[in-house]
Amino acid sequence: MAPRSEIEVAIVERFFEYLKVFNIPEIAKLISDDDFVNLTRPSSLGIPDRSKEEYLAFLKWQAEQQGGRPLEITFNGLADAVELAAKVFVHPDIRFETQEGKPFVLESIYIFTFDDNYKFRILAAFEDSCAYPWAK
Repeated sequence: MAPRSEIEVAIVERFFEYLKVFNIPEIAKLISDDDFVNLTRPSSLGIPDRSKEEYLAFLKWQAEQQGGRPLEITFNGLADAVELAAKVFVHPDIRFETQEGKPFVLESIYIFTFDDNYKFRILAAFEDSCAYPWAK
């Protein structure tokens, strides 16, 4: 089995490749059926937490808004953040199994901004690996 870091990178890359073209069935395969929560921060935005079904419905709506156009996703440094408005903070959980076959969560915080064409740019990803109590 590949080292954990390679698995993590592959999962994240796959997620963003699917997200670019709104391949919702493939994204759904990467999300836990039992306890997935999509959190949007800061909480002052007033966006409620989303279950798997709500998150996938949101992606479907967003795909309709894009009219079939793929998203443009680029990765930039934090220095660009000061030049942009309308930042959205997203805290997804990326789930996979450890080499021992145990569930594991790669907890990440991404900062998204949207332009006038509803394309977003990922400014930075903050990742912290942690095993939740259910994963022990």
